[in-house]
Parts: sequence; structure tokens; C-alpha cells
Amino acid sequence: MQRAVRAFLGGAREWVRGGRWLSLLVAAGLLLFAVASMERWIGVAVRRVGFQFDLEWMEGDVVTHVALARQGQNLYRAPSFDFTPLIYPPLYYYVSALVSSFVGVSYLGPRLVSLCSMLGSLVLVARWVREETDDALAGLVAAGALSATYGITGFWFDIARVDSLFVLLVLAAQVLAARAEGPRRAILVGVLLAASALGKQTALFLAVSAIVPLLFRRFRLGLIAGASFAVVLGLAIGVFQATSRGWFWFYYITLPSQHEVAWAGASAALEKYFWGPVAPMTLAAIALVCGVGLRPGDFRAWAQNALFVLSATAASLASILHTGGYPNVLMPAYTAFAIAFGVEVAALRRLGPVYPAAPVLAGLATWALAVVSHYDPARAVPTRADAFAGARVLARMKQLEKPLWVTTSTYYAARAGQQVPCSPTMGIVDVLKGGGPLAVRLHAEFQDEIRRHRFKTIVMDRAAGFLPLDMIDFIRRNYRFKERMFSPLDHALWPKSGAEVRPDEIWVAE
Repeated sequence: MQRAVRAFLGGAREWVRGGRWLSLLVAAGLLLFAVASMERWIGVAVRRVGFQFDLEWMEGDVVTHVALARQGQNLYRAPSFDFTPLIYPPLYYYVSALVSSFVGVSYLGPRLVSLCSMLGSLVLVARWVREETDDALAGLVAAGALSATYGITGFWFDIARVDSLFVLLVLAAQVLAARAEGPRRAILVGVLLAASALGKQTALFLAVSAIVPLLFRRFRLGLIAGASFAVVLGLAIGVFQATSRGWFWFYYITLPSQHEVAWAGASAALEKYFWGPVAPMTLAAIALVCGVGLRPGDFRAWAQNALFVLSATAASLASILHTGGYPNVLMPAYTAFAIAFGVEVAALRRLGPVYPAAPVLAGLATWALAVVSHYDPARAVPTRADAFAGARVLARMKQLEKPLWVTTSTYYAARAGQQVPCSPTMGIVDVLKGGGPLAVRLHAEFQDEIRRHRFKTIVMDRAAGFLPLDMIDFIRRNYRFKERMFSPLDHALWPKSGAEVRPDEIWVAE
């Protein structure tokens, strides 16, 4: 017995002297970070997905698009107060319409699409890092790092907006391009890139980071991927152009390109969004672009990772500097940064046998990320008071004289009993921001519709759907204020993501 105890203590001393206990402790900390980060946002998402009112002020407009898609109506048409679509491509609406055929037209369908897409993205991020580094734990850390940006991106992962599906498709194309060895997979890379570009226009810039490395690795396969991307996207654009009588291209390319980009604010945006809240990830991304952390001599891996980081950063920066840009547009950059973070964590862990402090540095960087990206989950979860307030607002809207225009959300009007949808306010605002003859015509139509009281009742939020001030003033001069649905001290039903607006002021025709 004494001999066994002495042997055990001797082995323990060698284990301690070898630093194995430190490596094990760091690994436990990395695993805890990954699990806690993913559990936190998934726990919030599960509690939000069934909420029957807006989590973000444009969610209801997305549901309206989904309902029109299910009815087989064309989404893209001449701008008017009958219907002016949002400036996003249609894939998310059609995927959500498919899901809604099982769960019904509501917030649930598109939110499930976003939630499942983000879960898929976490899997792909973990797989990307594991395949690059042969370190499964580093892959989990990368997934945890992406999860940690949930609060920074405005609690956007699981809401009824296009971004999560778009990120999933971009990642799927990138992962497949890195391992494509035959024409079939190269064709699939192109198809996935085309699908991502039909999810959000930003994917047009990110396609480069999948196709160019494939061209260097296997030139023929890169050509096949690029050709299939161009053919599939071109055919889709042709179909939508034909069915929309030429309006699809206007909303897909022309109108977004007319919106101003405030490049003068680039340095402030870099400091605000790419340093403070995600500094460890940004440093990892810089290191990866410089070739640090990947296997020596693996040009393919360096090219794809570096191009993805650079293109995602450039696309996200340009998007946040657009007029009205919101942190959700940073999701591509943060996804690339999370991959870089996982790669660098794996590199530090590999150095452990030679430099015992290296894994410790990985642990410190990971927990520094946990601190700077910390958010309170309670901020994102609707309360019982929010649900009661939503039911009260909806009941009041059902009593209002129709036709009804709700500047906050077209879906509220539909739920209040209005059969014909009215245009989303943001669709109108986007056309007005673009300027030109169409904006002038739409502005004149607005004045005519308001002057002749097309809407018997208008329910406005405190920003009036972000309409120009002269248009808000025109409504107030032609309609009579009746009542507010909220007192100034009532904080219920504020959206948990995006702009803080809610249906409030009731204006009636004179």
C-alpha cells in the first residue's frame, strides 16, 4: 500500500513539473467559455422565438413579405403606397414561406429559419477551425467567440431578418471550396454562393474569398465554381427581372448603390466596432492575415482565411457606414474574426510543450473576449408586461377605423383585420433616400394619399417610421391627433433589437 501511494505521489509530482495540470486547466477554461457563450444566446433565442410581437421594428414587414410570397404575389414592383418592398433579395422570404406552410404565417417561421441558420453557422465555424488546425477544442472556442458577439450585433442572430441565413450560405460555400476536389463540388460551391447573393447583396463581395483560392489550388475547379455562380445567379436575376417587369434589379442593385456611404466615419467605426468590444478577435484576425498561426507553407489555407477576413471586414465596414447602418451588418466580419480567433488559440495550444506560457495566453485572450463582449441576457428577452402590452395594442387597433397604416409594422395592421397590406415605411424611406425622379413621384403620391385621407387611421411611432420631417409634418397637418396608447412612463413593448420604436400615437382623418 505504501509503495502504491509513493508511486502515485511521484507520478503526480512529475505531472505537475511537466506543466500538464496547467494545460488541463486552460483547456477546461476554454471549454467553459465555449459552452457558456453558446448556451447563453441559445437560451435567450428559445425564450424569444415564440413571442407574438416585434422583437425588432422591421420584423413585421418581413412577415408581410413572407405572406405575399406564400400567396404567389410578386414582391418587386414600382414604388407606391400600395406596396414598396424592402431592398433585400427574396431567398429568405421564400425559405420562410416554406417553413410557414407548416407553422403558419407569423413571426415563428422566419425566426426558426434564422435560429437554425445560426446554429448551422456555429457548426461550420467549428468545423472550419478543426479542419485547419486538427484541434476540436479550438473549433468549439471559435463557435463560442461567434456566439459572444450576440449582444454586440444587437441580438440579431434569431430574429426575422435575412442576415443569419445569408451568413450560413456564405460559410457553407467557403467550407466546401476549401475541400472541393471534383467538378460536382465546385458546381455546388457556385450554387451556394449564388444562393447567398440571393439572401443578401453583401455576398457578392464575399464570393471572391471562396473562388480565388480555389483558382490557385485547382484552376479548373475555380473556373467551374465561378461559372456556376455566374450562371445560377444570372438565371435567377433574369427570372425575377422578367416576373417583376424590370423592377427586381432596381431594388437589388440600383437603389442600394444610390445610398450614401459616410467614409469619413471609417476610423470611428473601426474603433467602436472592431476594437473595444472584440479586441482579442481583431488581434487574432490581424495575426491570421499576416500568416501567423496556420501550418507553415500552406498557401491555400492562408489565402482563403486571409481573403475571407479582409473581404468580410471591408463588406461589413462599408455596410455600417451606409446611411442607417446598424451593427447587424457586422455579422460577416465577426464570423471571420471568430474563425481567426479559433485558429490562433489552436496555434498557442500547439506551442504548449515548448512554451508553457502559450496556452495560458490563449486562455487569457479567451476570457478577455468574454469580458469585453459581455451582455445581460435579460435585455434581450421579452417580459410578461411586453406580451400584455402587445395584446392591448392589438385589441385597440382592431377597434380603429380602416384602412389603417401603422408606420412601425405592416404586420400589426394585418393582425388588426386589414386585408390589403400597406407599404412598409422603410421601403418608402429607402426610395426617398435614393433620390431622383422616382423619389419625387413617390413624395407627390404620399402628399396626395394623405391629403385625400386614403387611410382613415394612422398609428405612428415616435420616429414615424423614419419618414422625412416634412412628410411627418404633412401627416400632422392633415390628420387629427386622437390619443396615445402608452404613457411616457410605460416601458413595455420596446423592441429588444434595433431602433426603439413602437406603435403609439393614433391620428384620425379630419
